[in-house]
Amino acid sequence: LRKECEKLLKDFLPQNLIKSGDKDTKIVDLDTLIVRFMIFYKELFGDNSEFQNLKEYKDLLLNPLSHDNIDTPIYKCELLEIIFID
Repeated sequence: LRKECEKLLKDFLPQNLIKSGDKDTKIVDLDTLIVRFMIFYKELFGDNSEFQNLKEYKDLLLNPLSHDNIDTPIYKCELLEIIFID
């Protein structure tokens, strides 16, 4: 899910918003991608409220799921919410 989220954000955002600097080719982290996406989307379409929980989902689900930790509780309803976020 985390990789797909990053891919979708990179596909949507212009190149200058996914890189860390003008001449730097390093891609920014997911947190920065989300912040830049929220700003960019709001500038284009106005209402970005349907994506407000994206950062919360990243912290609660995408970060813990990207690490090998069997003690992290994972709930089906939370997974479905992030998969079907509008």
